[in-house]
Amino acid sequence: MTDMFLKVNKKIATICAITLGFSLPISTGLDSILLALLLLTALVGWNSQYIRMIAQNPVAKAALLLFGILFAGCFYGITRPSDSMKVLTK
Repeated sequence: MTDMFLKVNKKIATICAITLGFSLPISTGLDSILLALLLLTALVGWNSQYIRMIAQNPVAKAALLLFGILFAGCFYGITRPSDSMKVLTK
């Protein structure tokens, strides 16, 4: 990937993250679109820089731990795993 592509990708991710902060109390649909764009830009530009940032950030570690616990909870209890996964994807 070229430097220019990575810079544009980073700008798009930054704009999506900032806009997401403002749209949270306003629109759920816009939140979903912005999160999808943010995830897409992260996956496209994924490199060791992001992994280092996550490893050094305690909030990111806590969020990943919470998601892992929620994911494990999908397979615990009497509810079918497919129903639990629907809740997790929300």
